[in-house]
Amino acid sequence: MELIDRYGPHGSGRLRKYAPNYRSAQALHTRVESGILDGTWKQLKEELAGGKLTIWTVHSFYQRFLEEYCKPRMRSWRSYEGSFKSLNGMLGKIPLKEFQRKDLHRYVAQRKKQV
Repeated sequence: MELIDRYGPHGSGRLRKYAPNYRSAQALHTRVESGILDGTWKQLKEELAGGKLTIWTVHSFYQRFLEEYCKPRMRSWRSYEGSFKSLNGMLGKIPLKEFQRKDLHRYVAQRKKQV
């Protein structure tokens, strides 16, 4: 996680946001800097502060992991895709904040019965 921490012009406030990776942080930093330069800082700050809170599930995290990490870096990303299909079937709807080790142990035990 990357932190963007920037004070606005003339004491107009502070923006603190976390980005999931370095590239996203760079893009957000560029938006903030251009908002300060072209005078849309306050609107941008309100947009980012009032954004909707996303509830990450195992499935949504996996999709992002596959798209942003595996596909650009690995030739064997399809093996990850296959591995996660069965995982998503059983654990995909669990929110990441509630995901526990016992869920993973339950998945492994059920998988051993199937395979």
